[in-house]
Amino acid sequence: MLRKWLDNFSPSFIGLRSDLKTVQSTAAKVGVVAEDPSTDSNGKVTDTHGAQVIAFSPGDGLAHLVWTQGTTPAQYAHDIALLLG
Repeated sequence: MLRKWLDNFSPSFIGLRSDLKTVQSTAAKVGVVAEDPSTDSNGKVTDTHGAQVIAFSPGDGLAHLVWTQGTTPAQYAHDIALLLG
């Protein structure tokens, strides 16, 4: 399911997964909230998590930019071009 979702963006995207506690701990380190999933009366499971996209550098492993919900494709393209400089 993760691969199918990532392929909507690009087949080159790499997805990582782990147990929930590890995901929550790792997400918290970069300021992203990942709540416990909830199940409604119909059995539908809902996950709530941050919508941030964080640009990490392979050179130094640091986060250089955080995009929030509502960032447009043009803004991504502009910022990525600057990051790749």
